[in-house]
Amino acid sequence: MTFYKKLDNKVDRITGLTEHLLRTNQAMLKTMDEITNHMLVLETRINVREGLPKAPEPNLISSTEVAELAGVTLPAVSNWVNRYDSFPKPIQKIGRTKVYSEIQIKRWLENRNTTVIVKNS
Repeated sequence: MTFYKKLDNKVDRITGLTEHLLRTNQAMLKTMDEITNHMLVLETRINVREGLPKAPEPNLISSTEVAELAGVTLPAVSNWVNRYDSFPKPIQKIGRTKVYSEIQIKRWLENRNTTVIVKNS
């Protein structure tokens, strides 16, 4: 086997391992989001049983606000929604507008190494 053939084989192996790691990371993020949603539901149930105030609602943001947060255009966010299974699912739909958990969006953006623009509230 020639040197270049061996090198090609090693590059293919590294590429395969990298793709596997990315898929694993995306699956882990999706699982973390599902766990977060379940924890919110359980916390609310416990609080209701114990007569405690309802857990605070997560900050919900629209696709437009996701675009502002990430410093991208609205079509870019639409592409993320359609292309990446790891993109957080909407928490609810208000009219025709889908809203997302701000925490889940920020986590997803940080995982993609996308700069998050912090607004002064």
